[in-house]
Amino acid sequence: MGFNRRSLMVFAATACVTVLLPFAPAQIEGPQRSHVVVRVQGDHPITTNDLHLNVEGKTLPVTSVRPLVEDHVPVELVVALDDGLRNFGNNLDSIKRFVASLPPNVSIAVGYMRNGRVMLNGGFHSSRDAAEHEIRLPMGSAGAAGSPYFCISDISKHWPSNKRAVRFVLMVTNGIDPYNGRPTPMNQDSPYVDTATTDAQRGGVTVYSIFWSSRAGGGFGYGGFSGESYLSDLSESTGGELLSAGTMNPPSIDSYLDRFNKALQRSYFVTFDAPTRGKNLSSLKVTTNARGVKLHAPREFHAGN
Repeated sequence: MGFNRRSLMVFAATACVTVLLPFAPAQIEGPQRSHVVVRVQGDHPITTNDLHLNVEGKTLPVTSVRPLVEDHVPVELVVALDDGLRNFGNNLDSIKRFVASLPPNVSIAVGYMRNGRVMLNGGFHSSRDAAEHEIRLPMGSAGAAGSPYFCISDISKHWPSNKRAVRFVLMVTNGIDPYNGRPTPMNQDSPYVDTATTDAQRGGVTVYSIFWSSRAGGGFGYGGFSGESYLSDLSESTGGELLSAGTMNPPSIDSYLDRFNKALQRSYFVTFDAPTRGKNLSSLKVTTNARGVKLHAPREFHAGN
């Protein structure tokens, strides 16, 4: 009798599994609507017919191409200043003028990189006055940011908005990774830079950077070259740009801020359908047949972003 009862229980459990399994939630399969920002270097405006997308070695059609500024595509920009910056006070007015000059479709948050995070006093502002109010002199403490690459990873994974908008970070830092050992000619690779790049690409964040050296942080010599190299790799891999050149601080960063504004004017919101790869990133190559035009885009992206 006991054997029959156990057999009946096993049969019932098996029947339940058989009935319930088909109703388990299925994983999303097939192409997912995806977006990337493509920057044009040149005066030729681009259309869907000008672009060629290669994703994971396969050519994909372009659905739409929209100029960010002309089409008023929503943009969110985090201006991230290293809280360890020194001798930076003369540039505060430059940043305020820059904030005031941004197109109306850009919402702005001002934050300070400290202890591996981007500390924001508030969220994104469409009001230029509100954003300017959050600009202050950095603390100037050596190493205050921790690692700027920890900061990029953090802001990319915890973006301070749920709005569907194009995401940019403009950061000012010496770019040195204090957790990767002493900068030397033989130590120019950092896993934390790679991680920050991956996190930004997965979060759909385009990173622009301005190098600002600091003697206390080793901003000259190998340290300066290392920091600038890291910033260049991170920026270019996400479709952005290292806006500065050389390891000596200029009298003003006005020209760098102006370059960012022009880059924004020449950036396009490109839409296409790409096969999903779960949490994995997909390789991307964007080309054009238009003469005199060079394109900049992230090297990898997350399908469905």
